[in-house]
Amino acid sequence: MKSPRTFLLVFFLCFAVLLSIHGLINFLTDPFGIFQKYSPDFLEPFKSDRFLTRVGKAELSRSGKCRTILLGASTVEVGLDPDSETWKHKPVCNLGLTAGNILELEQVLKLSISENPDLKEVVLAADFYAFSDLEDFKHDFAGSAFNPDLNWFKYYFEALFAERTARYSYLTLSQYFANAPPLYTPLGFRIGHHNPNTLKKVLESIELDSKNGGILGSFTYTGKRIEEFKRILSLSCKATERSSVVILPSHALNLEYYRIMGLWETYWKWQKDLVNAWSQISEDCKQNVSIWNLNTYDGENLISFDDPQNQFYWERVHFKKTMGDRILQILNGKALGRTSNFSSLQDVENLRSKLEKDRATWLEKDRSIRDFIQEVTKSRTRVGLAQTN
Repeated sequence: MKSPRTFLLVFFLCFAVLLSIHGLINFLTDPFGIFQKYSPDFLEPFKSDRFLTRVGKAELSRSGKCRTILLGASTVEVGLDPDSETWKHKPVCNLGLTAGNILELEQVLKLSISENPDLKEVVLAADFYAFSDLEDFKHDFAGSAFNPDLNWFKYYFEALFAERTARYSYLTLSQYFANAPPLYTPLGFRIGHHNPNTLKKVLESIELDSKNGGILGSFTYTGKRIEEFKRILSLSCKATERSSVVILPSHALNLEYYRIMGLWETYWKWQKDLVNAWSQISEDCKQNVSIWNLNTYDGENLISFDDPQNQFYWERVHFKKTMGDRILQILNGKALGRTSNFSSLQDVENLRSKLEKDRATWLEKDRSIRDFIQEVTKSRTRVGLAQTN
């Protein structure tokens, strides 16, 4: 009969061998791109799911190849193509984060500046949702290289042995053997798994969100997140040649959602705060920092979701690549005649006045939408009064 010491020795040797094999598979598969120089090139197209995580996007930022970076939330990663011909400085890295907020974007920029010595341009998509006072770092941000206080030993240990790494390794190998199409391009642009909505579904989502609050249910804005915005502009101004801030378009029905939720005045206060911050930073900035608002009641933003010509929106928030290409033409000076950029607070007031006129024209033409908005607004008001009482 074998002694307990021999049994334990054999057990631990077997455990060490299995753990080593486990780590070696994760090391060579490298699903997050952490050990990229050692991973086989043929697996690279099948690792795109890593960009669903902050860890994967941070490794793209650490690649050192980015000459232009795109900062923002999911509208950026779904709508703005880093491979567009309009870019002056390539490669362009799409560092848009799902549900990203301004706190996170400041750290994304800091990492990108430190890891990409040839960084020339920054495009920041300012998202109203991202400036909520209640926003904080998302759950997997702390475990990514975006975190300035990252425990690097733990980071690399988990990259080899953590259960999540094993899941993503399995996913990578499964996609390789199935020859599955990628979810993202190598530069972080999401190209797969979109389900376009019908007008009925969009209206139902607005009605539902008006009752339960949706993404704006706990939204609180006092302007304190503007400080992070100012720091982003200042950092970009010092480290790059060109900076652009853009309020990306959403469908007109999403602007109506702001109104229904009682946030229309807050939305415009936020824009004025952005312009004030921009004007303070641009005074000390040698480069030309531009700020744009493309979220209007005209053109493609009014198209019906049931229209066969709708090549612009997946749903009321996320736009398609076709729309994104038009945005990039505007930002990169390829679209003549667009003047919806801000240079003063008066520009904000002028745009608001124009939007009110365009909205009135739109609702007069589409009375079914007008009636729907009025009814949902009344229902929202009744619910608010009931909760107050």
